[in-house]
Amino acid sequence: MESNENEFNPQQPNEHRPEQSAYGQPDQHVTNPSFKSKLELTIFSIEHLREIAKWSKFLAIIGFVGIGLNVLGLGFFFLLAPNMSPFAAEGLNIFAGFAGFIGFVFIMALYFLPILWLYRFGDNLKKAIDMNNSAELESAFGFLKKHYKYVGILIICFLVLYGLIIVFSMLGGLFAAMGTL
Repeated sequence: MESNENEFNPQQPNEHRPEQSAYGQPDQHVTNPSFKSKLELTIFSIEHLREIAKWSKFLAIIGFVGIGLNVLGLGFFFLLAPNMSPFAAEGLNIFAGFAGFIGFVFIMALYFLPILWLYRFGDNLKKAIDMNNSAELESAFGFLKKHYKYVGILIICFLVLYGLIIVFSMLGGLFAAMGTL
């Protein structure tokens, strides 16, 4: 049986196999065919990666459970116990409870994707180590990259939001102080 040079084989050196994206499709960018990876994983590196896979899956599962418990707990608080709502005295308890619940579900949805990607990283990393599969390893690191990129962007957004809150709070205090003179 003849081997096709363009056929993907994870055991081939990097310069002979087509570049794959995280989705298993060939990348559209041009690569340097003379590039040769000199990176080798030692047995200790593999054991560290095996432990990282376990901990990332554990943290992701705890994250999924935490999201579920938060949504259920807040759902109970806002929807099933409206008299306990801080808005009960104003008569806005049902609307405010529902709006608060939807807002909180949105925030939990923001946390779902990075936790999912962390779980997929751990799962693919374990498969890559167990099967000695470079394609699974690439996929695992692709999910880890997505996880860190998303969390980084989310942190930047929150920092900007906190900065705006601080600036507007200071401006509000300044205007309030000027109004009392």
